[in-house]
Amino acid sequence: EFDVERTATLVGLVQDPAEMDIDSIGTSTEIKGWIERVYARPNGRWEWFWLAGLGVNTVDVDPLQGGLEGGGRFDIETDAGTETILVLGLGGRRWFRGNWGLEAVLSGDQHFGDWKYLDRVSGATGTTNDYLLKGVRIGVLKRF
Repeated sequence: EFDVERTATLVGLVQDPAEMDIDSIGTSTEIKGWIERVYARPNGRWEWFWLAGLGVNTVDVDPLQGGLEGGGRFDIETDAGTETILVLGLGGRRWFRGNWGLEAVLSGDQHFGDWKYLDRVSGATGTTNDYLLKGVRIGVLKRF
C-alpha cells in the first residue's frame, strides 16, 4: 500500500486549504525475475554481483473525494493499469558458516506506465508516465 501524493494537483485542481492534504491510497502487486552475475573471491566469503531483469506491476488506486478552494468538490478516479519494469541492481554478499549470509543491493526499478487521472465532477484530466524507484535492499540468505 502507498500514497499517491496530492492527487488533486495532478488534474490541475486546488484542494481546499482548510482541509488537510488528501492523498489517494494505492496497492501494487508485482512479479519480477532477473539474471545475476556473481564475482566470488576464490576461497573467500565475500562476493559481489550485478543483476538485470524484467517485471510486471499491477496498480490499483482508490477513488478520492474532497473539497476545492473557493467551494465545490472533486471526485478523482485513477486508472494506473499494468506497468512493465526494467530491474537493475549492484550488490555484495558475505557468507558465514552453515551456508548463511548477508546481502546488500543498490537497486533501480524503471517503471514504464501510463497513469490517467479523471475528476468525475469537472472533467479535468492528468497523466503520469514513467518513473524510477531507487532503493537499498538488505537481506539474510540461506543456501540449500
